[in-house]
Amino acid sequence: MVTEFNYINIREVLSRLLRHPLLTDLTLEAAIQYTLDFIAAMGLPNVYINKIASVEIDNYRGVLPCDLVSIEQVRCGNIYLRSMTDTFNGTGNSEKEEATFKTQGNVIFTSFKTGEVEISYKAIAVDEDGLPMLPDNA
Repeated sequence: MVTEFNYINIREVLSRLLRHPLLTDLTLEAAIQYTLDFIAAMGLPNVYINKIASVEIDNYRGVLPCDLVSIEQVRCGNIYLRSMTDTFNGTGNSEKEEATFKTQGNVIFTSFKTGEVEISYKAIAVDEDGLPMLPDNA
């Protein structure tokens, strides 16, 4: 079983694909979209990387990392946030409000107005420009 991958930049993969005469009009954007669609459709859990990132929260929201696939845990200091499961969160039904979060697109929403959260998540490998990298294993 392969546990460690070498990665190749998607620009190199595109360069190889463009050698084929029927693919000369393939663009980088299309190649990225097809790659992400393929990874999502196939699942490919072996290519995901465990990462931790800090996200600044302002006005109850923050921008998630571009390489995020799924969130494992979220914490603020030593308080772990629970994923919001209903629309009645924080309506005053209990004396103690619980720290919670939800995601929508590339934004995380929290039950507190400002601060910083640490996110443990599964990610796809990306290069310095945020473009996906693929396992270099034919």
